Amino acid sequence: MIRKKGCDCMFRKLAMLLCFGILLSFSAVSAQANDELPPLVIETDDVKYAGIMLKLDKNPTITARQETAIHKEPSPNSPVVGTMQRNDKVSIIGAKAYIYPRMGKTKIIKDITLTDEFGNEKILKPGDIMYLISYNMYGSYTVWYKGTFFRLESYEIKMPAPYFARSAYHRKEICAEYEGYTNKQDVEADFEMYIEYPNDNRRTPMSTWSFVEGNEFRCNSDIWLYVELPDKVTRGWVQLLNAHLGSKTYKQIWWRQPNVDDRESFYFGY
Repeated sequence: MIRKKGCDCMFRKLAMLLCFGILLSFSAVSAQANDELPPLVIETDDVKYAGIMLKLDKNPTITARQETAIHKEPSPNSPVVGTMQRNDKVSIIGAKAYIYPRMGKTKIIKDITLTDEFGNEKILKPGDIMYLISYNMYGSYTVWYKGTFFRLESYEIKMPAPYFARSAYHRKEICAEYEGYTNKQDVEADFEMYIEYPNDNRRTPMSTWSFVEGNEFRCNSDIWLYVELPDKVTRGWVQLLNAHLGSKTYKQIWWRQPNVDDRESFYFGY
């Protein structure tokens, strides 16, 4: 009986040690998995990492197509400090992006080489995960991978329906598949096209009209512009893009389309 009791005691100790070892292994795996995840939010004043080209040294401007409030801080809950009137052309003197990389989970399905802004390369293999920051069907897109931002060509990623269907040629080039957040307002079919007339005058030549169509565009960032009103005194923040909405939805576009000159200093798609 004494021998049996000793065996039972030893068995319990071994079982406890085994369970403890399993828990440690699980904790280590969990910690390693968490280390691979990007931050919940990345705050930056350099909006190129959110897929926007903005050259402050070239005095960029933006024109309101409707009355739009500006805020003391880059937050919709911040006090309103002024209002842009219809057709006000305001100076952009700063910007801020709140990037949510975890919204853009993207799985690699074919070997792909990422190149950062300094020319450093990183090869990703099938099964690896990168995070889409911005996607523009007419240009390149920005991704985050292990602490670094990269740019890729738009045809290298497969977006879910009902995004634009790639041509057979471009489908051969697809190296990754987007599994992140989408909104039905991201797609062109949900966009109410409209025409902008110079000075709202419909009698101007058709060659001066701007036909505004929805673009397929996913931006997993909130982007704010710091603007100065025409009075050259009032300054405040206005939201340009909302991560949870289609970036070019009719209701969200409070600005007039930039002309050719404007695009030299401010453009959607870096």
